[in-house]
Amino acid sequence: MFKIIYKHLAYNFIVPFGSSLLFFVSFLLIFQIFRILEVIMQKEVNLLLVAQLIGHIGVSFLPNAIPLSTLFAIIYVLGKLSEDSEMIALRSFGYSKYRIFAPFMVIGILISLSVYSLTQTIIPYSQKAFKIGVLKLTSKSMLSNIKKNEFFVDIPHTVFYAEDKEGKNYKNVFINRNKNGVETEITAQHGFFVKQKYDKWGAGRLRMTLFDGNILEFSKQGDSFKKIFFEKYEFPIMDQGYSKTSTNKLSTLATHELVKKMKAIKQVNKNSYTKNRGLVRLKIEYWDRLNNALLPLLFIFLGFSLGIKQGRGRGRNSSMLAFGVIILYYTLYFTGVSSAKKFIVPAEFAVFFPASFLFSVGVYNFRKLNWLS
Repeated sequence: MFKIIYKHLAYNFIVPFGSSLLFFVSFLLIFQIFRILEVIMQKEVNLLLVAQLIGHIGVSFLPNAIPLSTLFAIIYVLGKLSEDSEMIALRSFGYSKYRIFAPFMVIGILISLSVYSLTQTIIPYSQKAFKIGVLKLTSKSMLSNIKKNEFFVDIPHTVFYAEDKEGKNYKNVFINRNKNGVETEITAQHGFFVKQKYDKWGAGRLRMTLFDGNILEFSKQGDSFKKIFFEKYEFPIMDQGYSKTSTNKLSTLATHELVKKMKAIKQVNKNSYTKNRGLVRLKIEYWDRLNNALLPLLFIFLGFSLGIKQGRGRGRNSSMLAFGVIILYYTLYFTGVSSAKKFIVPAEFAVFFPASFLFSVGVYNFRKLNWLS
């Protein structure tokens, strides 16, 4: 009988959890779709690559969407069971709040373990694949967006202008690049782009071969100036370093890579590593992945303590209470992370203190479920 009841409770949780997860992932995807919508509208875009991008970014949203889905799913389930008097029936059979919570706790543990597994390598891989894909789509559509007699500013740190265009050849070219405190101006009679190639990491180069022109280079401080005449010059429009920077953020690193980087920084800065900003960011990313794996179980516990009504009558608005707790949680979280980056609090405290707040609210409301059974 116990197995039947536990299966019934678990089954009632799975459907709203899946629906909530689909809703939250779809909601978050809307903002990213706008990011690649302009590229999608270009000609000769690989639709399979676009579908892969949407899939990768959807997977990377799971650690954020799963905890919220568990919370609202369990509140919905317990509210429905209370309205249908099934909670009263369970209590009449002698079920305590601990025994009713048991199947949900097992589900929460399984979900938390799944999130933990995803955040080790799969989520970072999806993050990196998405950034690489956007870079590829952007670079492929870039050349088709360049028009004669129009300034083109979509190239990072660079303004491009060509007075005329014949086939693949641009005439009377002007290029201005402002990067790392150095401004470079290039003029050439004509030139053409060299197709971009990618290595296994997604890094690539987009170069332009220019003919018969000159290069002016000067610093913003005005302490240096160079002028060079050339007959032929290879100019890196988009270099490999930019591509690697775009695809090498902390969120794209596997967990073992984060650990390796932290150990390397500690080894180099044995006495002063606590004030190292890079190390703090690594710690926040590392502990945040553990925290994301813990959140589904904490949210299920919180939702259980808020979702059960004492009877069939009108009770408290559990969803609004849960929404208020979520706002407080993320306020504490982002405030703590900002403080950790300023070396005010340790990274571990910044990440896990909001989780302890969730647990405290859950314990407080759980203890209010004082059933005689």
